[in-house]
Amino acid sequence: MNDANETILIAGLGLIGGSIALSIKKEYPHKKIVGFDVSKEQMVAATKLGIIDATADSFLAGLEESSTIILATPVQQTVKMLSDIADSGIERELTITDVGSTKQKVVHFAEKALPEHYQFIGGHPMAGSHKSGVIA
Repeated sequence: MNDANETILIAGLGLIGGSIALSIKKEYPHKKIVGFDVSKEQMVAATKLGIIDATADSFLAGLEESSTIILATPVQQTVKMLSDIADSGIERELTITDVGSTKQKVVHFAEKALPEHYQFIGGHPMAGSHKSGVIA
């Protein structure tokens, strides 16, 4: 297994998740980027385009090998994933961020649900286009 400190999980491989993955690859080429998306087609496309290094069979499988988690999903899904992270039982430190358009619900949930050894940083990258998906 790859060293968790060198592995980043990106959940949600659309325009924003894919763009973040490309930026990380450019600045930190030694980091392994694992991608997860509910769309198998997005995971295949992201792999073929070299945007991610590997795919996770499930969100929880991706968590097991990562120390940094980027949630690039809609707010409702982000809250569900934060719940899954809180219930995962992972003992090591995790750094978690999201790219949701709203923060109050996500931040309040993260503060309440996540163990203290998990660091949550709410994010909001500015992006917008008529295009969508990892290919964009």
